[in-house]
Amino acid sequence: TANESGQFTIKNIPAGKYKIWISMLGYEKLSKEITLKAGENFTMNIHLKSEMGQLKTIVIEAERDQQFMERMPEIQGTNIFSGKKTEVISMDKTNANTAQNSTRQIFSKVPGISTWELDGAGVQVSISSRGLNPHRSWEFNVNQNGFNINSDLFGYPEAHYNPPMEAVQKIEIARGSAALQYGPQFGGMLNYVIKSPDTSKVIGVESQQTSGSFGLFNTFNALGGRKGKWTYYAYFNYRGSNGWRPSSRYDFFATHAALHYQLSKKIKLGIEFSRMNYVIQFGGGLSDNQFNQNPRQSLRNRNYFNPDIMLPAFFMDADINEKTKLSLKLYALSGQRNSVQFISSDPKNPLQKDSINPLTGTYKSRQVDRDYYLSLTSDLRLSRKWTAFNKAQFFSAGMKYSYSNTLRQQRGKGTTGTDFDLSLIDPQYGIDLDFITINQGIYIENLFQIADRWSVTPGIRFDHIESSMRGDLKAFTMLQKAYDAKRNQLTVGLGSEFKIHKQISAYANYSNAYRPILYADLVPTAITAVVDPNLKDAKGYNVDIGIRGKLTKAIQFDISVFALYYGNRIGNLSLSNTAGTSYLYRTNIGNALTKGIESFIEFHPLNYMQRSHSLDISVFNSLSINNAKYVDGSLSISGKNIDLTNKKVEDVPEYISRSGLSIGNKTFVISLLYSLVGMSYSDANNTGISNADGMVGTVPTYQLFDANILYHFQKKYNVKAGVNNIADSHYFTRRSTGYPGPGIVTGDGRSYFISFGFKF
Repeated sequence: TANESGQFTIKNIPAGKYKIWISMLGYEKLSKEITLKAGENFTMNIHLKSEMGQLKTIVIEAERDQQFMERMPEIQGTNIFSGKKTEVISMDKTNANTAQNSTRQIFSKVPGISTWELDGAGVQVSISSRGLNPHRSWEFNVNQNGFNINSDLFGYPEAHYNPPMEAVQKIEIARGSAALQYGPQFGGMLNYVIKSPDTSKVIGVESQQTSGSFGLFNTFNALGGRKGKWTYYAYFNYRGSNGWRPSSRYDFFATHAALHYQLSKKIKLGIEFSRMNYVIQFGGGLSDNQFNQNPRQSLRNRNYFNPDIMLPAFFMDADINEKTKLSLKLYALSGQRNSVQFISSDPKNPLQKDSINPLTGTYKSRQVDRDYYLSLTSDLRLSRKWTAFNKAQFFSAGMKYSYSNTLRQQRGKGTTGTDFDLSLIDPQYGIDLDFITINQGIYIENLFQIADRWSVTPGIRFDHIESSMRGDLKAFTMLQKAYDAKRNQLTVGLGSEFKIHKQISAYANYSNAYRPILYADLVPTAITAVVDPNLKDAKGYNVDIGIRGKLTKAIQFDISVFALYYGNRIGNLSLSNTAGTSYLYRTNIGNALTKGIESFIEFHPLNYMQRSHSLDISVFNSLSINNAKYVDGSLSISGKNIDLTNKKVEDVPEYISRSGLSIGNKTFVISLLYSLVGMSYSDANNTGISNADGMVGTVPTYQLFDANILYHFQKKYNVKAGVNNIADSHYFTRRSTGYPGPGIVTGDGRSYFISFGFKF
């Protein structure tokens, strides 16, 4: 027993000699020898002398990982990535222009990423790889913090939402066989991981303010921290500019809030909410002649595009025991996508200039298109470690249910005004459709450790997909009919990895891929388009074989060969009717095979030196060579036979090479990027000489130079600056048959930005 004065009494001690030691951190140790008689209690007043003093300075040093390209671990949470082609972009280690979401800079070290640049704002991330279409990244299963953000994964998979890159901590990419865990997409999985707060603080603040060419202003502000079992993080972002071309104004808003609670040592709960809203003005497309005369001109000043997407989510992560993990995600996507634009009523002149009619003194009425989205998803995953043959094994399984509803109202007759206005003169829409998609999926995978260095991961996935369409198509001279389809799709995959050395491994994988007919495929997107009523689902596979790792501390590499087979590929054919009017025919144009090489090499020459050095110099190249051709495809349309065999797949550059140089230390970094993108065709006919409207033809080879500078001072502050397209090259990445054209959609010319920020 003890009292408040520091007196301790110990009773019922046998007689004998004892030695007592008493110690406490920060006080001198006390020792005493005593002799006790039979029945005697030990009583002692304990007063320890303070031992407070000045500790010696302790310096902890660690070598910074200078390569910002990383790989997904073999096991992460409940998911398996062993033997798969993966990349991780750590945003805090890249010197890219994140204020404008510059995709060619952000994804520069990921070989084979093809980008469509629809605007200089980066408000839409449109990327693809391996012969796939980049349109709003719709060949990828796009996620944010593991929650899917495609509008409707099996009906309308466009990703209208993407977070501002200043809010992103890292980007995870898993290609090919990632389909088993996320779905049967040809492109694989893309996951934006939002920044986490500094948990050592109750309140942490981050702010970045950017201005630049053409009235650019960007403000990013974040708040986060930890209090007890609660962790929180929130940000607000606004970005606005007048744009490089006339009539290219945009205003972008993004908000996010996350609140996590550590219920116990084994259970973590969280809720998150994100919203993105922007209005962007498009100046329309150009013909080749117009582009050559002046790529900066705009034919239309009344075209606007406006997505408004909200993403509420709930998750629970549970460590049931040391070997078993459970993950539950419940999330939704709610929002809309709106556009108002002038569309030519003359099929022979789709690039008709939007001008005032001298007889009426007004503009023509614009077309109003509106989509409304609601998607509800539950995703349950379980993983368990187990042992066989004295080696650790890993099992992963999951089930997913999603319901998606899209209400599409298009071809509405809008006002003759010039502002963003969704009002209608006639309340009836030419297209008024209701799409519903239901998906039930289940997957099973297991990582088998066959030997100390060799692992094999087989897996299987089953999806039940129900699609339906109801409504009216008054705007087209086709029969009004309903569409119903039920599908059962089995996907299998096999991955393997062999560790040649501690830091070098060889990998190979195979997986099926599948893509049902999309709702967008069923409805013409332009007056010059016609849809085949007998479309079929697309099926195929992905194959990867590669080697990756590090040689000493100076060289990092990942070199692989791949093949992607895309059966029943849906695309556009450029045709002419008996009157000589050209039009686009949307159909299953054939079976395509893309074979190629993807290579990434990064070299840090100063790392060969044995002594430490504060300066770092790095040189890298990411390269993809694509041989994308139709292995077969023969159609007879309007009495004209078309053979697509050995024709090149549209929208696939022959090669994509990005090379970079970075020089810097802990406080200062300067980076240069050279992008070289090969020629591609915009249609399956491989039309070489473009028509008068610029909608089909080649997308010529182009090359771009970018430079960025980053300076840190007083540990908390930074200054960034950069120049995009230093040489002011005139280029374009796509030809459009409708929005945001039609015609050539030009890339931005030279621009600059400067930014100031702090974090404390």
